[in-house]
Amino acid sequence: MIELSREDLDATGRLTLQDALQTLPQNFAGSQNEGTVEGSLNARSNFSYGSTIDLRGLGADATLTLVNGRRLAPAGVGNYVDISIIPLAAVERIEVLADGPQRPMAQTRSAAS
Repeated sequence: MIELSREDLDATGRLTLQDALQTLPQNFAGSQNEGTVEGSLNARSNFSYGSTIDLRGLGADATLTLVNGRRLAPAGVGNYVDISIIPLAAVERIEVLADGPQRPMAQTRSAAS
């Protein structure tokens, strides 16, 4: 797992969450952002000038974005999460999982248990 702490985020000198996430080597830079409105076919649906994170080039809709452990609602036509609505100052840390769950699902307990 890759983790960026608040100190790491401050050290990047970046002003937005999208800019900070672009420093990760797992980020694929060809996804939707404010500048791709007139770009590729999928980017043409970026009417709201949203920004996304696309890990490993699988597509922004294949990247699960959680805030406080909860999934964010998709924005725009492309079924992506617009990360530009999250102020960088509100982010305590960013965690990027290598792939899949870090522990077997059978060990996960719900709040009702």
